[in-house]
Amino acid sequence: MSNSSNHNIATLKNKKKLFLGLFASIMLVTAIVSIVAAVTSSKSPTNSNNDHQVAHAIIKSSCSSTSYSDLCFSAISAVPDATSKIKSTKDVIDLFSNLTTSAAQHSYFKIHKLTSARRSFTERETTGLHDCLVMLNETLYQLSKVYQELQDYPSLNKSLSAHADDLKILLSAAITNQETCFDGFSHDKADKKVQIIML
Repeated sequence: MSNSSNHNIATLKNKKKLFLGLFASIMLVTAIVSIVAAVTSSKSPTNSNNDHQVAHAIIKSSCSSTSYSDLCFSAISAVPDATSKIKSTKDVIDLFSNLTTSAAQHSYFKIHKLTSARRSFTERETTGLHDCLVMLNETLYQLSKVYQELQDYPSLNKSLSAHADDLKILLSAAITNQETCFDGFSHDKADKKVQIIML
């Protein structure tokens, strides 16, 4: 494989880690802020221009405390009608959670399609792809738990810090699963071929 291919793989891997790092940063930092915001939220203005400005400010504020604030802001802002959906920091977390879940589902179905196509994968690659499916399935479950925890928060009988700790654990496990799957195909040329297909 040429240096260009290795560079492309490294670049793609870095982009994926960047996205996962962004997701973790947003979820960890804004979870606490959103819970507080949900408890103390007030009605937002009815003027659509004010709604847009308020949503923009909430997105900017939520993303500013992350490691990759520009990427966070652009990902959320790229969602059609995002400003009409954002009324609180919790909405930013919900929206980003949905984006992340969609990305994980896309990865799951892409790998499932690869394994169903009966390509000429080695036994190691086939086992690795199966393991990725299992981990992605677990990731989707963990992301659904994150979403449910966010929806249930005000009615839960646990402290704010306990709730934030639970979210951190679920998100950390989801991110670890994604990275483990991707890193499992980074050892030799044949593995890198599968890694490129997975992206």
